[in-house]
Amino acid sequence: MEANSLLRLLLSHRRMLLGYILSIVRDVHLSEDVFQAASLVILKKGPLLTDEADFAPWARKIVRFEALNMARQRHRGPELLEPAVLDLIEPEWGRDENSESVRLALQACIETLRPKARRLIELRYVAGFSGKALAAKLNQPANTIYVALSRIYRKLSNCVQKRMAYEG
Repeated sequence: MEANSLLRLLLSHRRMLLGYILSIVRDVHLSEDVFQAASLVILKKGPLLTDEADFAPWARKIVRFEALNMARQRHRGPELLEPAVLDLIEPEWGRDENSESVRLALQACIETLRPKARRLIELRYVAGFSGKALAAKLNQPANTIYVALSRIYRKLSNCVQKRMAYEG
C-alpha cells in the first residue's frame, strides 16, 4: 500500500486504535507510547497490505502485540486483560468502526450518574482499582462493590443503547 494512503488510514483510525490499546493496557500515557511504537511498525509493514478494508483488523493485531509487549517490559501498572479475553472482544471492534459515537454516548451517560456511582467508575477505570481494592479503599464488603458496579454497568448499557437508538 502506498505510504500516503497508509498514513491517511492510520490517522483516520487513530481514536479506535487508541481505544483498543487503552482497553488492553488501561493507562492513557502508556497507550500513547504504544500507539507511537505501533505506528512505526504499521508504516514499515504497510506495503505488505493490499486492501484498505483489511487495515483495521490488521492494525489492531499490530497494536495488540505492541501493547502486550510494552506492558510486559514495564512490569507495572494495572493488570492486563488476558489474551483469551482480547480474542473474545476482537470481533466486536470490527463491528462498529464508528465507535466515536458510542464513546460520546457513554461519556454523556456517565455524566448522568449520581456522584457516588461516578466516583466508583472513576476509581475502577481511571485509577485502575480492582473490585477488591475498591472495597478495601471504601471500607465496604467486596460483594457490595460488585453489586453496585453491576447496577451501574446495567444503567450505562441501557443509557447508551437508548442514545444510540435515538441518534441512529
